[in-house]
Amino acid sequence: MGAAYFLPSLHNNLAKYLFMIVIFIFFVFIFSQEAFPQIGFQQVGKASYYDTKFHGRRTSSGERYNQNKLTAAHRKLKFHTMVRVTNLANDRSIIVRINDRGPYKYKGRIIDLSRAAAKELGIIDKGITKVKITVIGKNGAIPYIHKAIPLKGSFDFGKYYSFRGEQIFPKGYGIQVATFYELSDTRYFAGVLFSEGFRQIHIKPDTFQAKPYYNVILGEYPTRNMAVRFVPVLQHKDLKCMIVGYQ
Repeated sequence: MGAAYFLPSLHNNLAKYLFMIVIFIFFVFIFSQEAFPQIGFQQVGKASYYDTKFHGRRTSSGERYNQNKLTAAHRKLKFHTMVRVTNLANDRSIIVRINDRGPYKYKGRIIDLSRAAAKELGIIDKGITKVKITVIGKNGAIPYIHKAIPLKGSFDFGKYYSFRGEQIFPKGYGIQVATFYELSDTRYFAGVLFSEGFRQIHIKPDTFQAKPYYNVILGEYPTRNMAVRFVPVLQHKDLKCMIVGYQ
């Protein structure tokens, strides 16, 4: 009789332990994932560069660090993400590939550059500078960018414009996928979307505290529910989505 009661008890405990292990693995997986930011993701902070003593050492991706190549370390960006780094002190820009993790030691630093990249940006003597980084590609590649017709002349804030710069009057609902403070970054991102096959790409300029910004909105759906149904497709492409009503 004892064995008859013991076996179900053992079975229940085993099931509980297995369930706890599955939950633990799930959370480890979620919180250990590399970041998958959309193309156009931006970050502003300080940049430094590798000491020469690290030349030839293994990086977190398994590659050996080569001070003569245009690579960099970032805390979360997925390996082989392509990033444009702009030195905000002299407006020089360089494109690097993420192949390492860091910097961790100093607060405010967002990227560690190879010596070659630091030289191109003009920070060898200074050692550290304020930069803006923009994700422009994945898997070591930069997508073909369709050249948009520049937005012509002045335009009114709060109104809508097509990817090519003409004022439009969309109705219903759209899916906002990005916001930028620079028109050049907005157009670059819109070009990426065009190259990915999107055609209804709307740009809505607006201001906040006298500073302009630009929303990028996709699609024109008669109802909110129709827009919601398309959100998973965009999220699969690593786009952040928010349903907005056209006014």
